[in-house]
Amino acid sequence: MISIIFLIFVSIDMLDKIYIKSEDIVVKQLSGEIVIVPLSNDIVKMSEIFTLNEVGAFIFTLFDGKKNVSSIIKNVLAEFDVDNNTAQNDVVEFVELALKKNIIKEIETSTY
Repeated sequence: MISIIFLIFVSIDMLDKIYIKSEDIVVKQLSGEIVIVPLSNDIVKMSEIFTLNEVGAFIFTLFDGKKNVSSIIKNVLAEFDVDNNTAQNDVVEFVELALKKNIIKEIETSTY
């Protein structure tokens, strides 16, 4: 039960955050798929190449530094035939993995 509460807390906290694609990646579209290759010190990390499925590619394109995670979830709901929980879980899981692999980074927003 504690892990479920923690997951919900992380997800709610993440909903207002805004992310942008990292400058330390190379993105290519090959045969209709998006391929992401992380860079480290301007060297390609061939062991960490990511190929995105249709949903992942759609989510990735929305990291524009303007949309928050909640907005991205709404876009996924409008584009794909999924329920709210599935959309939220897919987006949150994508964000967590993309942050861990330095594919996206958080945009600091000020609240005046």
